[in-house]
Amino acid sequence: MDRWRKPENLLLVPLLGLLAWMPFAYGANRTWAELVLATGLGVVLLAWSGLAMSGLVSQTPHIRSLRWPALCIGIALGWATLQSVDLVMLESATGLSFSALAHPVWGTAGRTLEASPGAYVSIAPDLSRQAMLAAIVPVMAFLLAFNLCRDRQRAEVAIAAVVAIAVVHVFMAVAGHLSGLDPQSLFLSEVRPQTGMLTGPFVNADHFAAYLALATLAAVGSFAERLRLSGIWDRGAMAALMSLMQRLLSVDALLLLAGIGLLVATVLTQSGLAIASLAAGLLALAVTLASGPAVDEAEARGQRAVVALVFTVLGVALVAGSTSLQERFGPVELSSSSRQSIARATLDAMMAAPLRGQGFGALEVYIPLHAQEPTARIVQEANNEPLEAMADLGIPAGLAFLATPLLLTAFCWVGALRRKRDRVYSTIAVAAVMAGSVQAIAGFSLQIPAVSVTLAFLLGIGVTQSWRTNMDMVR
Repeated sequence: MDRWRKPENLLLVPLLGLLAWMPFAYGANRTWAELVLATGLGVVLLAWSGLAMSGLVSQTPHIRSLRWPALCIGIALGWATLQSVDLVMLESATGLSFSALAHPVWGTAGRTLEASPGAYVSIAPDLSRQAMLAAIVPVMAFLLAFNLCRDRQRAEVAIAAVVAIAVVHVFMAVAGHLSGLDPQSLFLSEVRPQTGMLTGPFVNADHFAAYLALATLAAVGSFAERLRLSGIWDRGAMAALMSLMQRLLSVDALLLLAGIGLLVATVLTQSGLAIASLAAGLLALAVTLASGPAVDEAEARGQRAVVALVFTVLGVALVAGSTSLQERFGPVELSSSSRQSIARATLDAMMAAPLRGQGFGALEVYIPLHAQEPTARIVQEANNEPLEAMADLGIPAGLAFLATPLLLTAFCWVGALRRKRDRVYSTIAVAAVMAGSVQAIAGFSLQIPAVSVTLAFLLGIGVTQSWRTNMDMVR
């Protein structure tokens, strides 16, 4: 009991509370909800920093291994900051000329108004500042997971909490869907559109499904690892079957039930994109589990057994979601002229300013300037986040922004290959990033805070568990 009174454990409680709250507030995809989430994460991170500086909590030396990802995200967000700064004020403060960096629209506005409205690299500096806040939120979630979940027991609790929180939201979503009642209406004033689809606390079914896919991977990965460690694999089929039955009759069966429930809920959202991302994540989970070290033949058999389990879940997901994949994913993603025209306009915007970019988060402003045909609605997403990032920030800073999660995933991959114990956390992180990558290429679910923060949280756990605990003594 005393162990759980440690400062790190006390900080984990409000962090998990924020993770539980954020999906309910429309996925935290409202300005007020995002500000509450950012403030809460900032307070927890500030508290941990104060405890670390006072010596009450220990800082793992592996924080130094994050220097390259930190450099990449620093370059990207640093450039985004410069994009939102008035260059006229910067010139007056430094005496240097920055006028060549300004977006041409500011020169046009000055000539039209016959007055100087300022000059910015971004076409919409206010939107760029909002986008910077949105980008910082998952960074804070990653840092908190990295520091608080270095301990394997806290990591186990954190993964279980992610699964449990998702299950609770599924129960609420199903109950509301069947009863026709919206539990959010009791606390939040906004009236959500009735689509007839399982959207849960989110407005869009695709976003809810993307969130559920991450929790499904956490549940399936955790159960598979527990089964591998507790199974008897070297005494024949009967002994292996008996050990499996023991797991199914133990508390570990809750993880399997949670995984099945989350999988079913993901399919019920009818989101073809989310089902495809979940399938990609399960495939990455199976490959990573199969690539890990095995000390002897017994462990090798256990490894093959859990890989077979994951492939079984993958098969069930594909079969159950085949209708959604054919009827919804195909027509929307492959034959939508609107999406193709937006992608072309985004590409043209990127080529128009390949170095300075159009402005972080300013897509809805610059897309009409590059669209070949007018759109009937305001376009806020390109449905291709790598392309949008390079159009926003420019190719160099955009590539730095995209390189950050890839470098962190590389840590997880290496950790999953090298570690014999606790490798499940790195494995889940690799699978989650794979699922998130599919979402990023063909959608914009990662722009929803509840999805991006959950992914960053799982990635932070995976990265910090990529090194053996006794390596903390090596400085």
